[in-house]
Amino acid sequence: MEEKYLFEETSRILENIPQQNRSRRLISWLVFVLSCALFIILGSIFWDAVFALIIFITILAHEIGHFAAFKICGCRNVSVMMLPFVGGVTMARDAKISSANRVFCALSGPILGLLSAFASLIFFFSATAVNEAAPIIFVYYALIASFINLLNLFPAMPLDGGIVARELVTRNKTMFAVSGAAFIVLICAVVNWKIAAIAGVFIFATQMFSLKISACAQKLRKAGISFRPLDGSKIRTLQAAMLDVGFSAAQTKNPSILAATIAESEKKPATAFHTLLLLVVYALIIGFGMFTYTVARDIAAQFEQIQTVKSENIDKPADVIIQPFGDVNMVMIEDVSAYLSNELGIVISVLPPAKLPENCFNYRRSKYISERFYDDLVRNTFGNPRVKVNTVYIGIVDGSLYMESANLNFVFAQYYDASHAMIGIQDMRVMQNIDTLQNRFYKLLKRAIGITYYMYPQTQEDTIMRSPIMGLEDLDNLSPYYKNQIGDNANPK
Repeated sequence: MEEKYLFEETSRILENIPQQNRSRRLISWLVFVLSCALFIILGSIFWDAVFALIIFITILAHEIGHFAAFKICGCRNVSVMMLPFVGGVTMARDAKISSANRVFCALSGPILGLLSAFASLIFFFSATAVNEAAPIIFVYYALIASFINLLNLFPAMPLDGGIVARELVTRNKTMFAVSGAAFIVLICAVVNWKIAAIAGVFIFATQMFSLKISACAQKLRKAGISFRPLDGSKIRTLQAAMLDVGFSAAQTKNPSILAATIAESEKKPATAFHTLLLLVVYALIIGFGMFTYTVARDIAAQFEQIQTVKSENIDKPADVIIQPFGDVNMVMIEDVSAYLSNELGIVISVLPPAKLPENCFNYRRSKYISERFYDDLVRNTFGNPRVKVNTVYIGIVDGSLYMESANLNFVFAQYYDASHAMIGIQDMRVMQNIDTLQNRFYKLLKRAIGITYYMYPQTQEDTIMRSPIMGLEDLDNLSPYYKNQIGDNANPK
């Protein structure tokens, strides 16, 4: 009778185990779906719907990377939850993961997230080359995804970068110090020293606990203490060692901290090769993320610039947009623009003066450009000054005409040749980038040169205006104010 009862109970338990697992999986998926819906709904209410969707896809791709890594490492009880306004979390409660697998699972999220951002950029460039009208939302996704995943690589707990940093701390404190210093220097170079200083304090504070465990474990390994079997005397020895490295008395009585210290002391120290390999992989991932973020940021900035120009000129489309920078003679600019608009039949729109951009003259000065390029410029632009062009962004900076768009910068210094009525370009920088968008815009600028004006404003008393289309006699058509400003300087040198 007893045997039959045990058989029935065993059979019942075995039959219920798969059902329990299925119920647990069902609950896990239900929580995931509800958390996703809540994330999107709340994000759409408090943010923009498109922005909320971009954030959701970014975090989802990141957590899928963690989920796949946990599955590869043999974890069974893995669940994902989206946390509105916070992010997401991937949990593997019943898994014992080695140090190498822990780092692998931590880095898998940022890797997949950055790859999705890079793939979005590739799709944008491919669509631009074919259709010339790729949705800018792919650039914004790449920008946000790369930023969030780079932020997650910050070496501070509980971020993924903090898990990698903790591994470097416990395995090799020197490598951790070097990597932490390099990370701070990178922030200082890219952002500023104040944020770098705050980052350094934050890294040190969040990794202090790991540093203490590492120091205590190293001390126990040197003493040759084995905690198998574990008894009271060994616990007291462990507590004394923990007090020596800076743990508080309360921490020495915490079972989880004691267990973590014992587990760390029983680890085999990693070789310098494996530690260096981890550091190199970590640095490569950060470098890849920085590259993706920089490209996406530049494209988004150019798009915002174009949208700003369009919003300022909603009355009618302009052939040439003039955006003055800094301290310029606005009356003279408006007079010249009005004259050229009437004379050439083009639409020139003058925007309000903008703040002078930083590092606007960070270019190499060259004496003259090549004759071949100059001849090509004259033949294709000055020979047909009435050709229509798309909107062009133009700025005037300290007496030079400044054009900027699509990673292509020109800085023109004024020079006038009365006998040929042509402009010589003295200073020019071309930031080469092999992409069809830049090549198309390069041709657009060459045409724009032929229908715009060239000026060299310095002060109101010393202002010179020259144009490849206007002759000296055309200066009489300008306003009296402008003629008074020119004075005897109207004769070219």
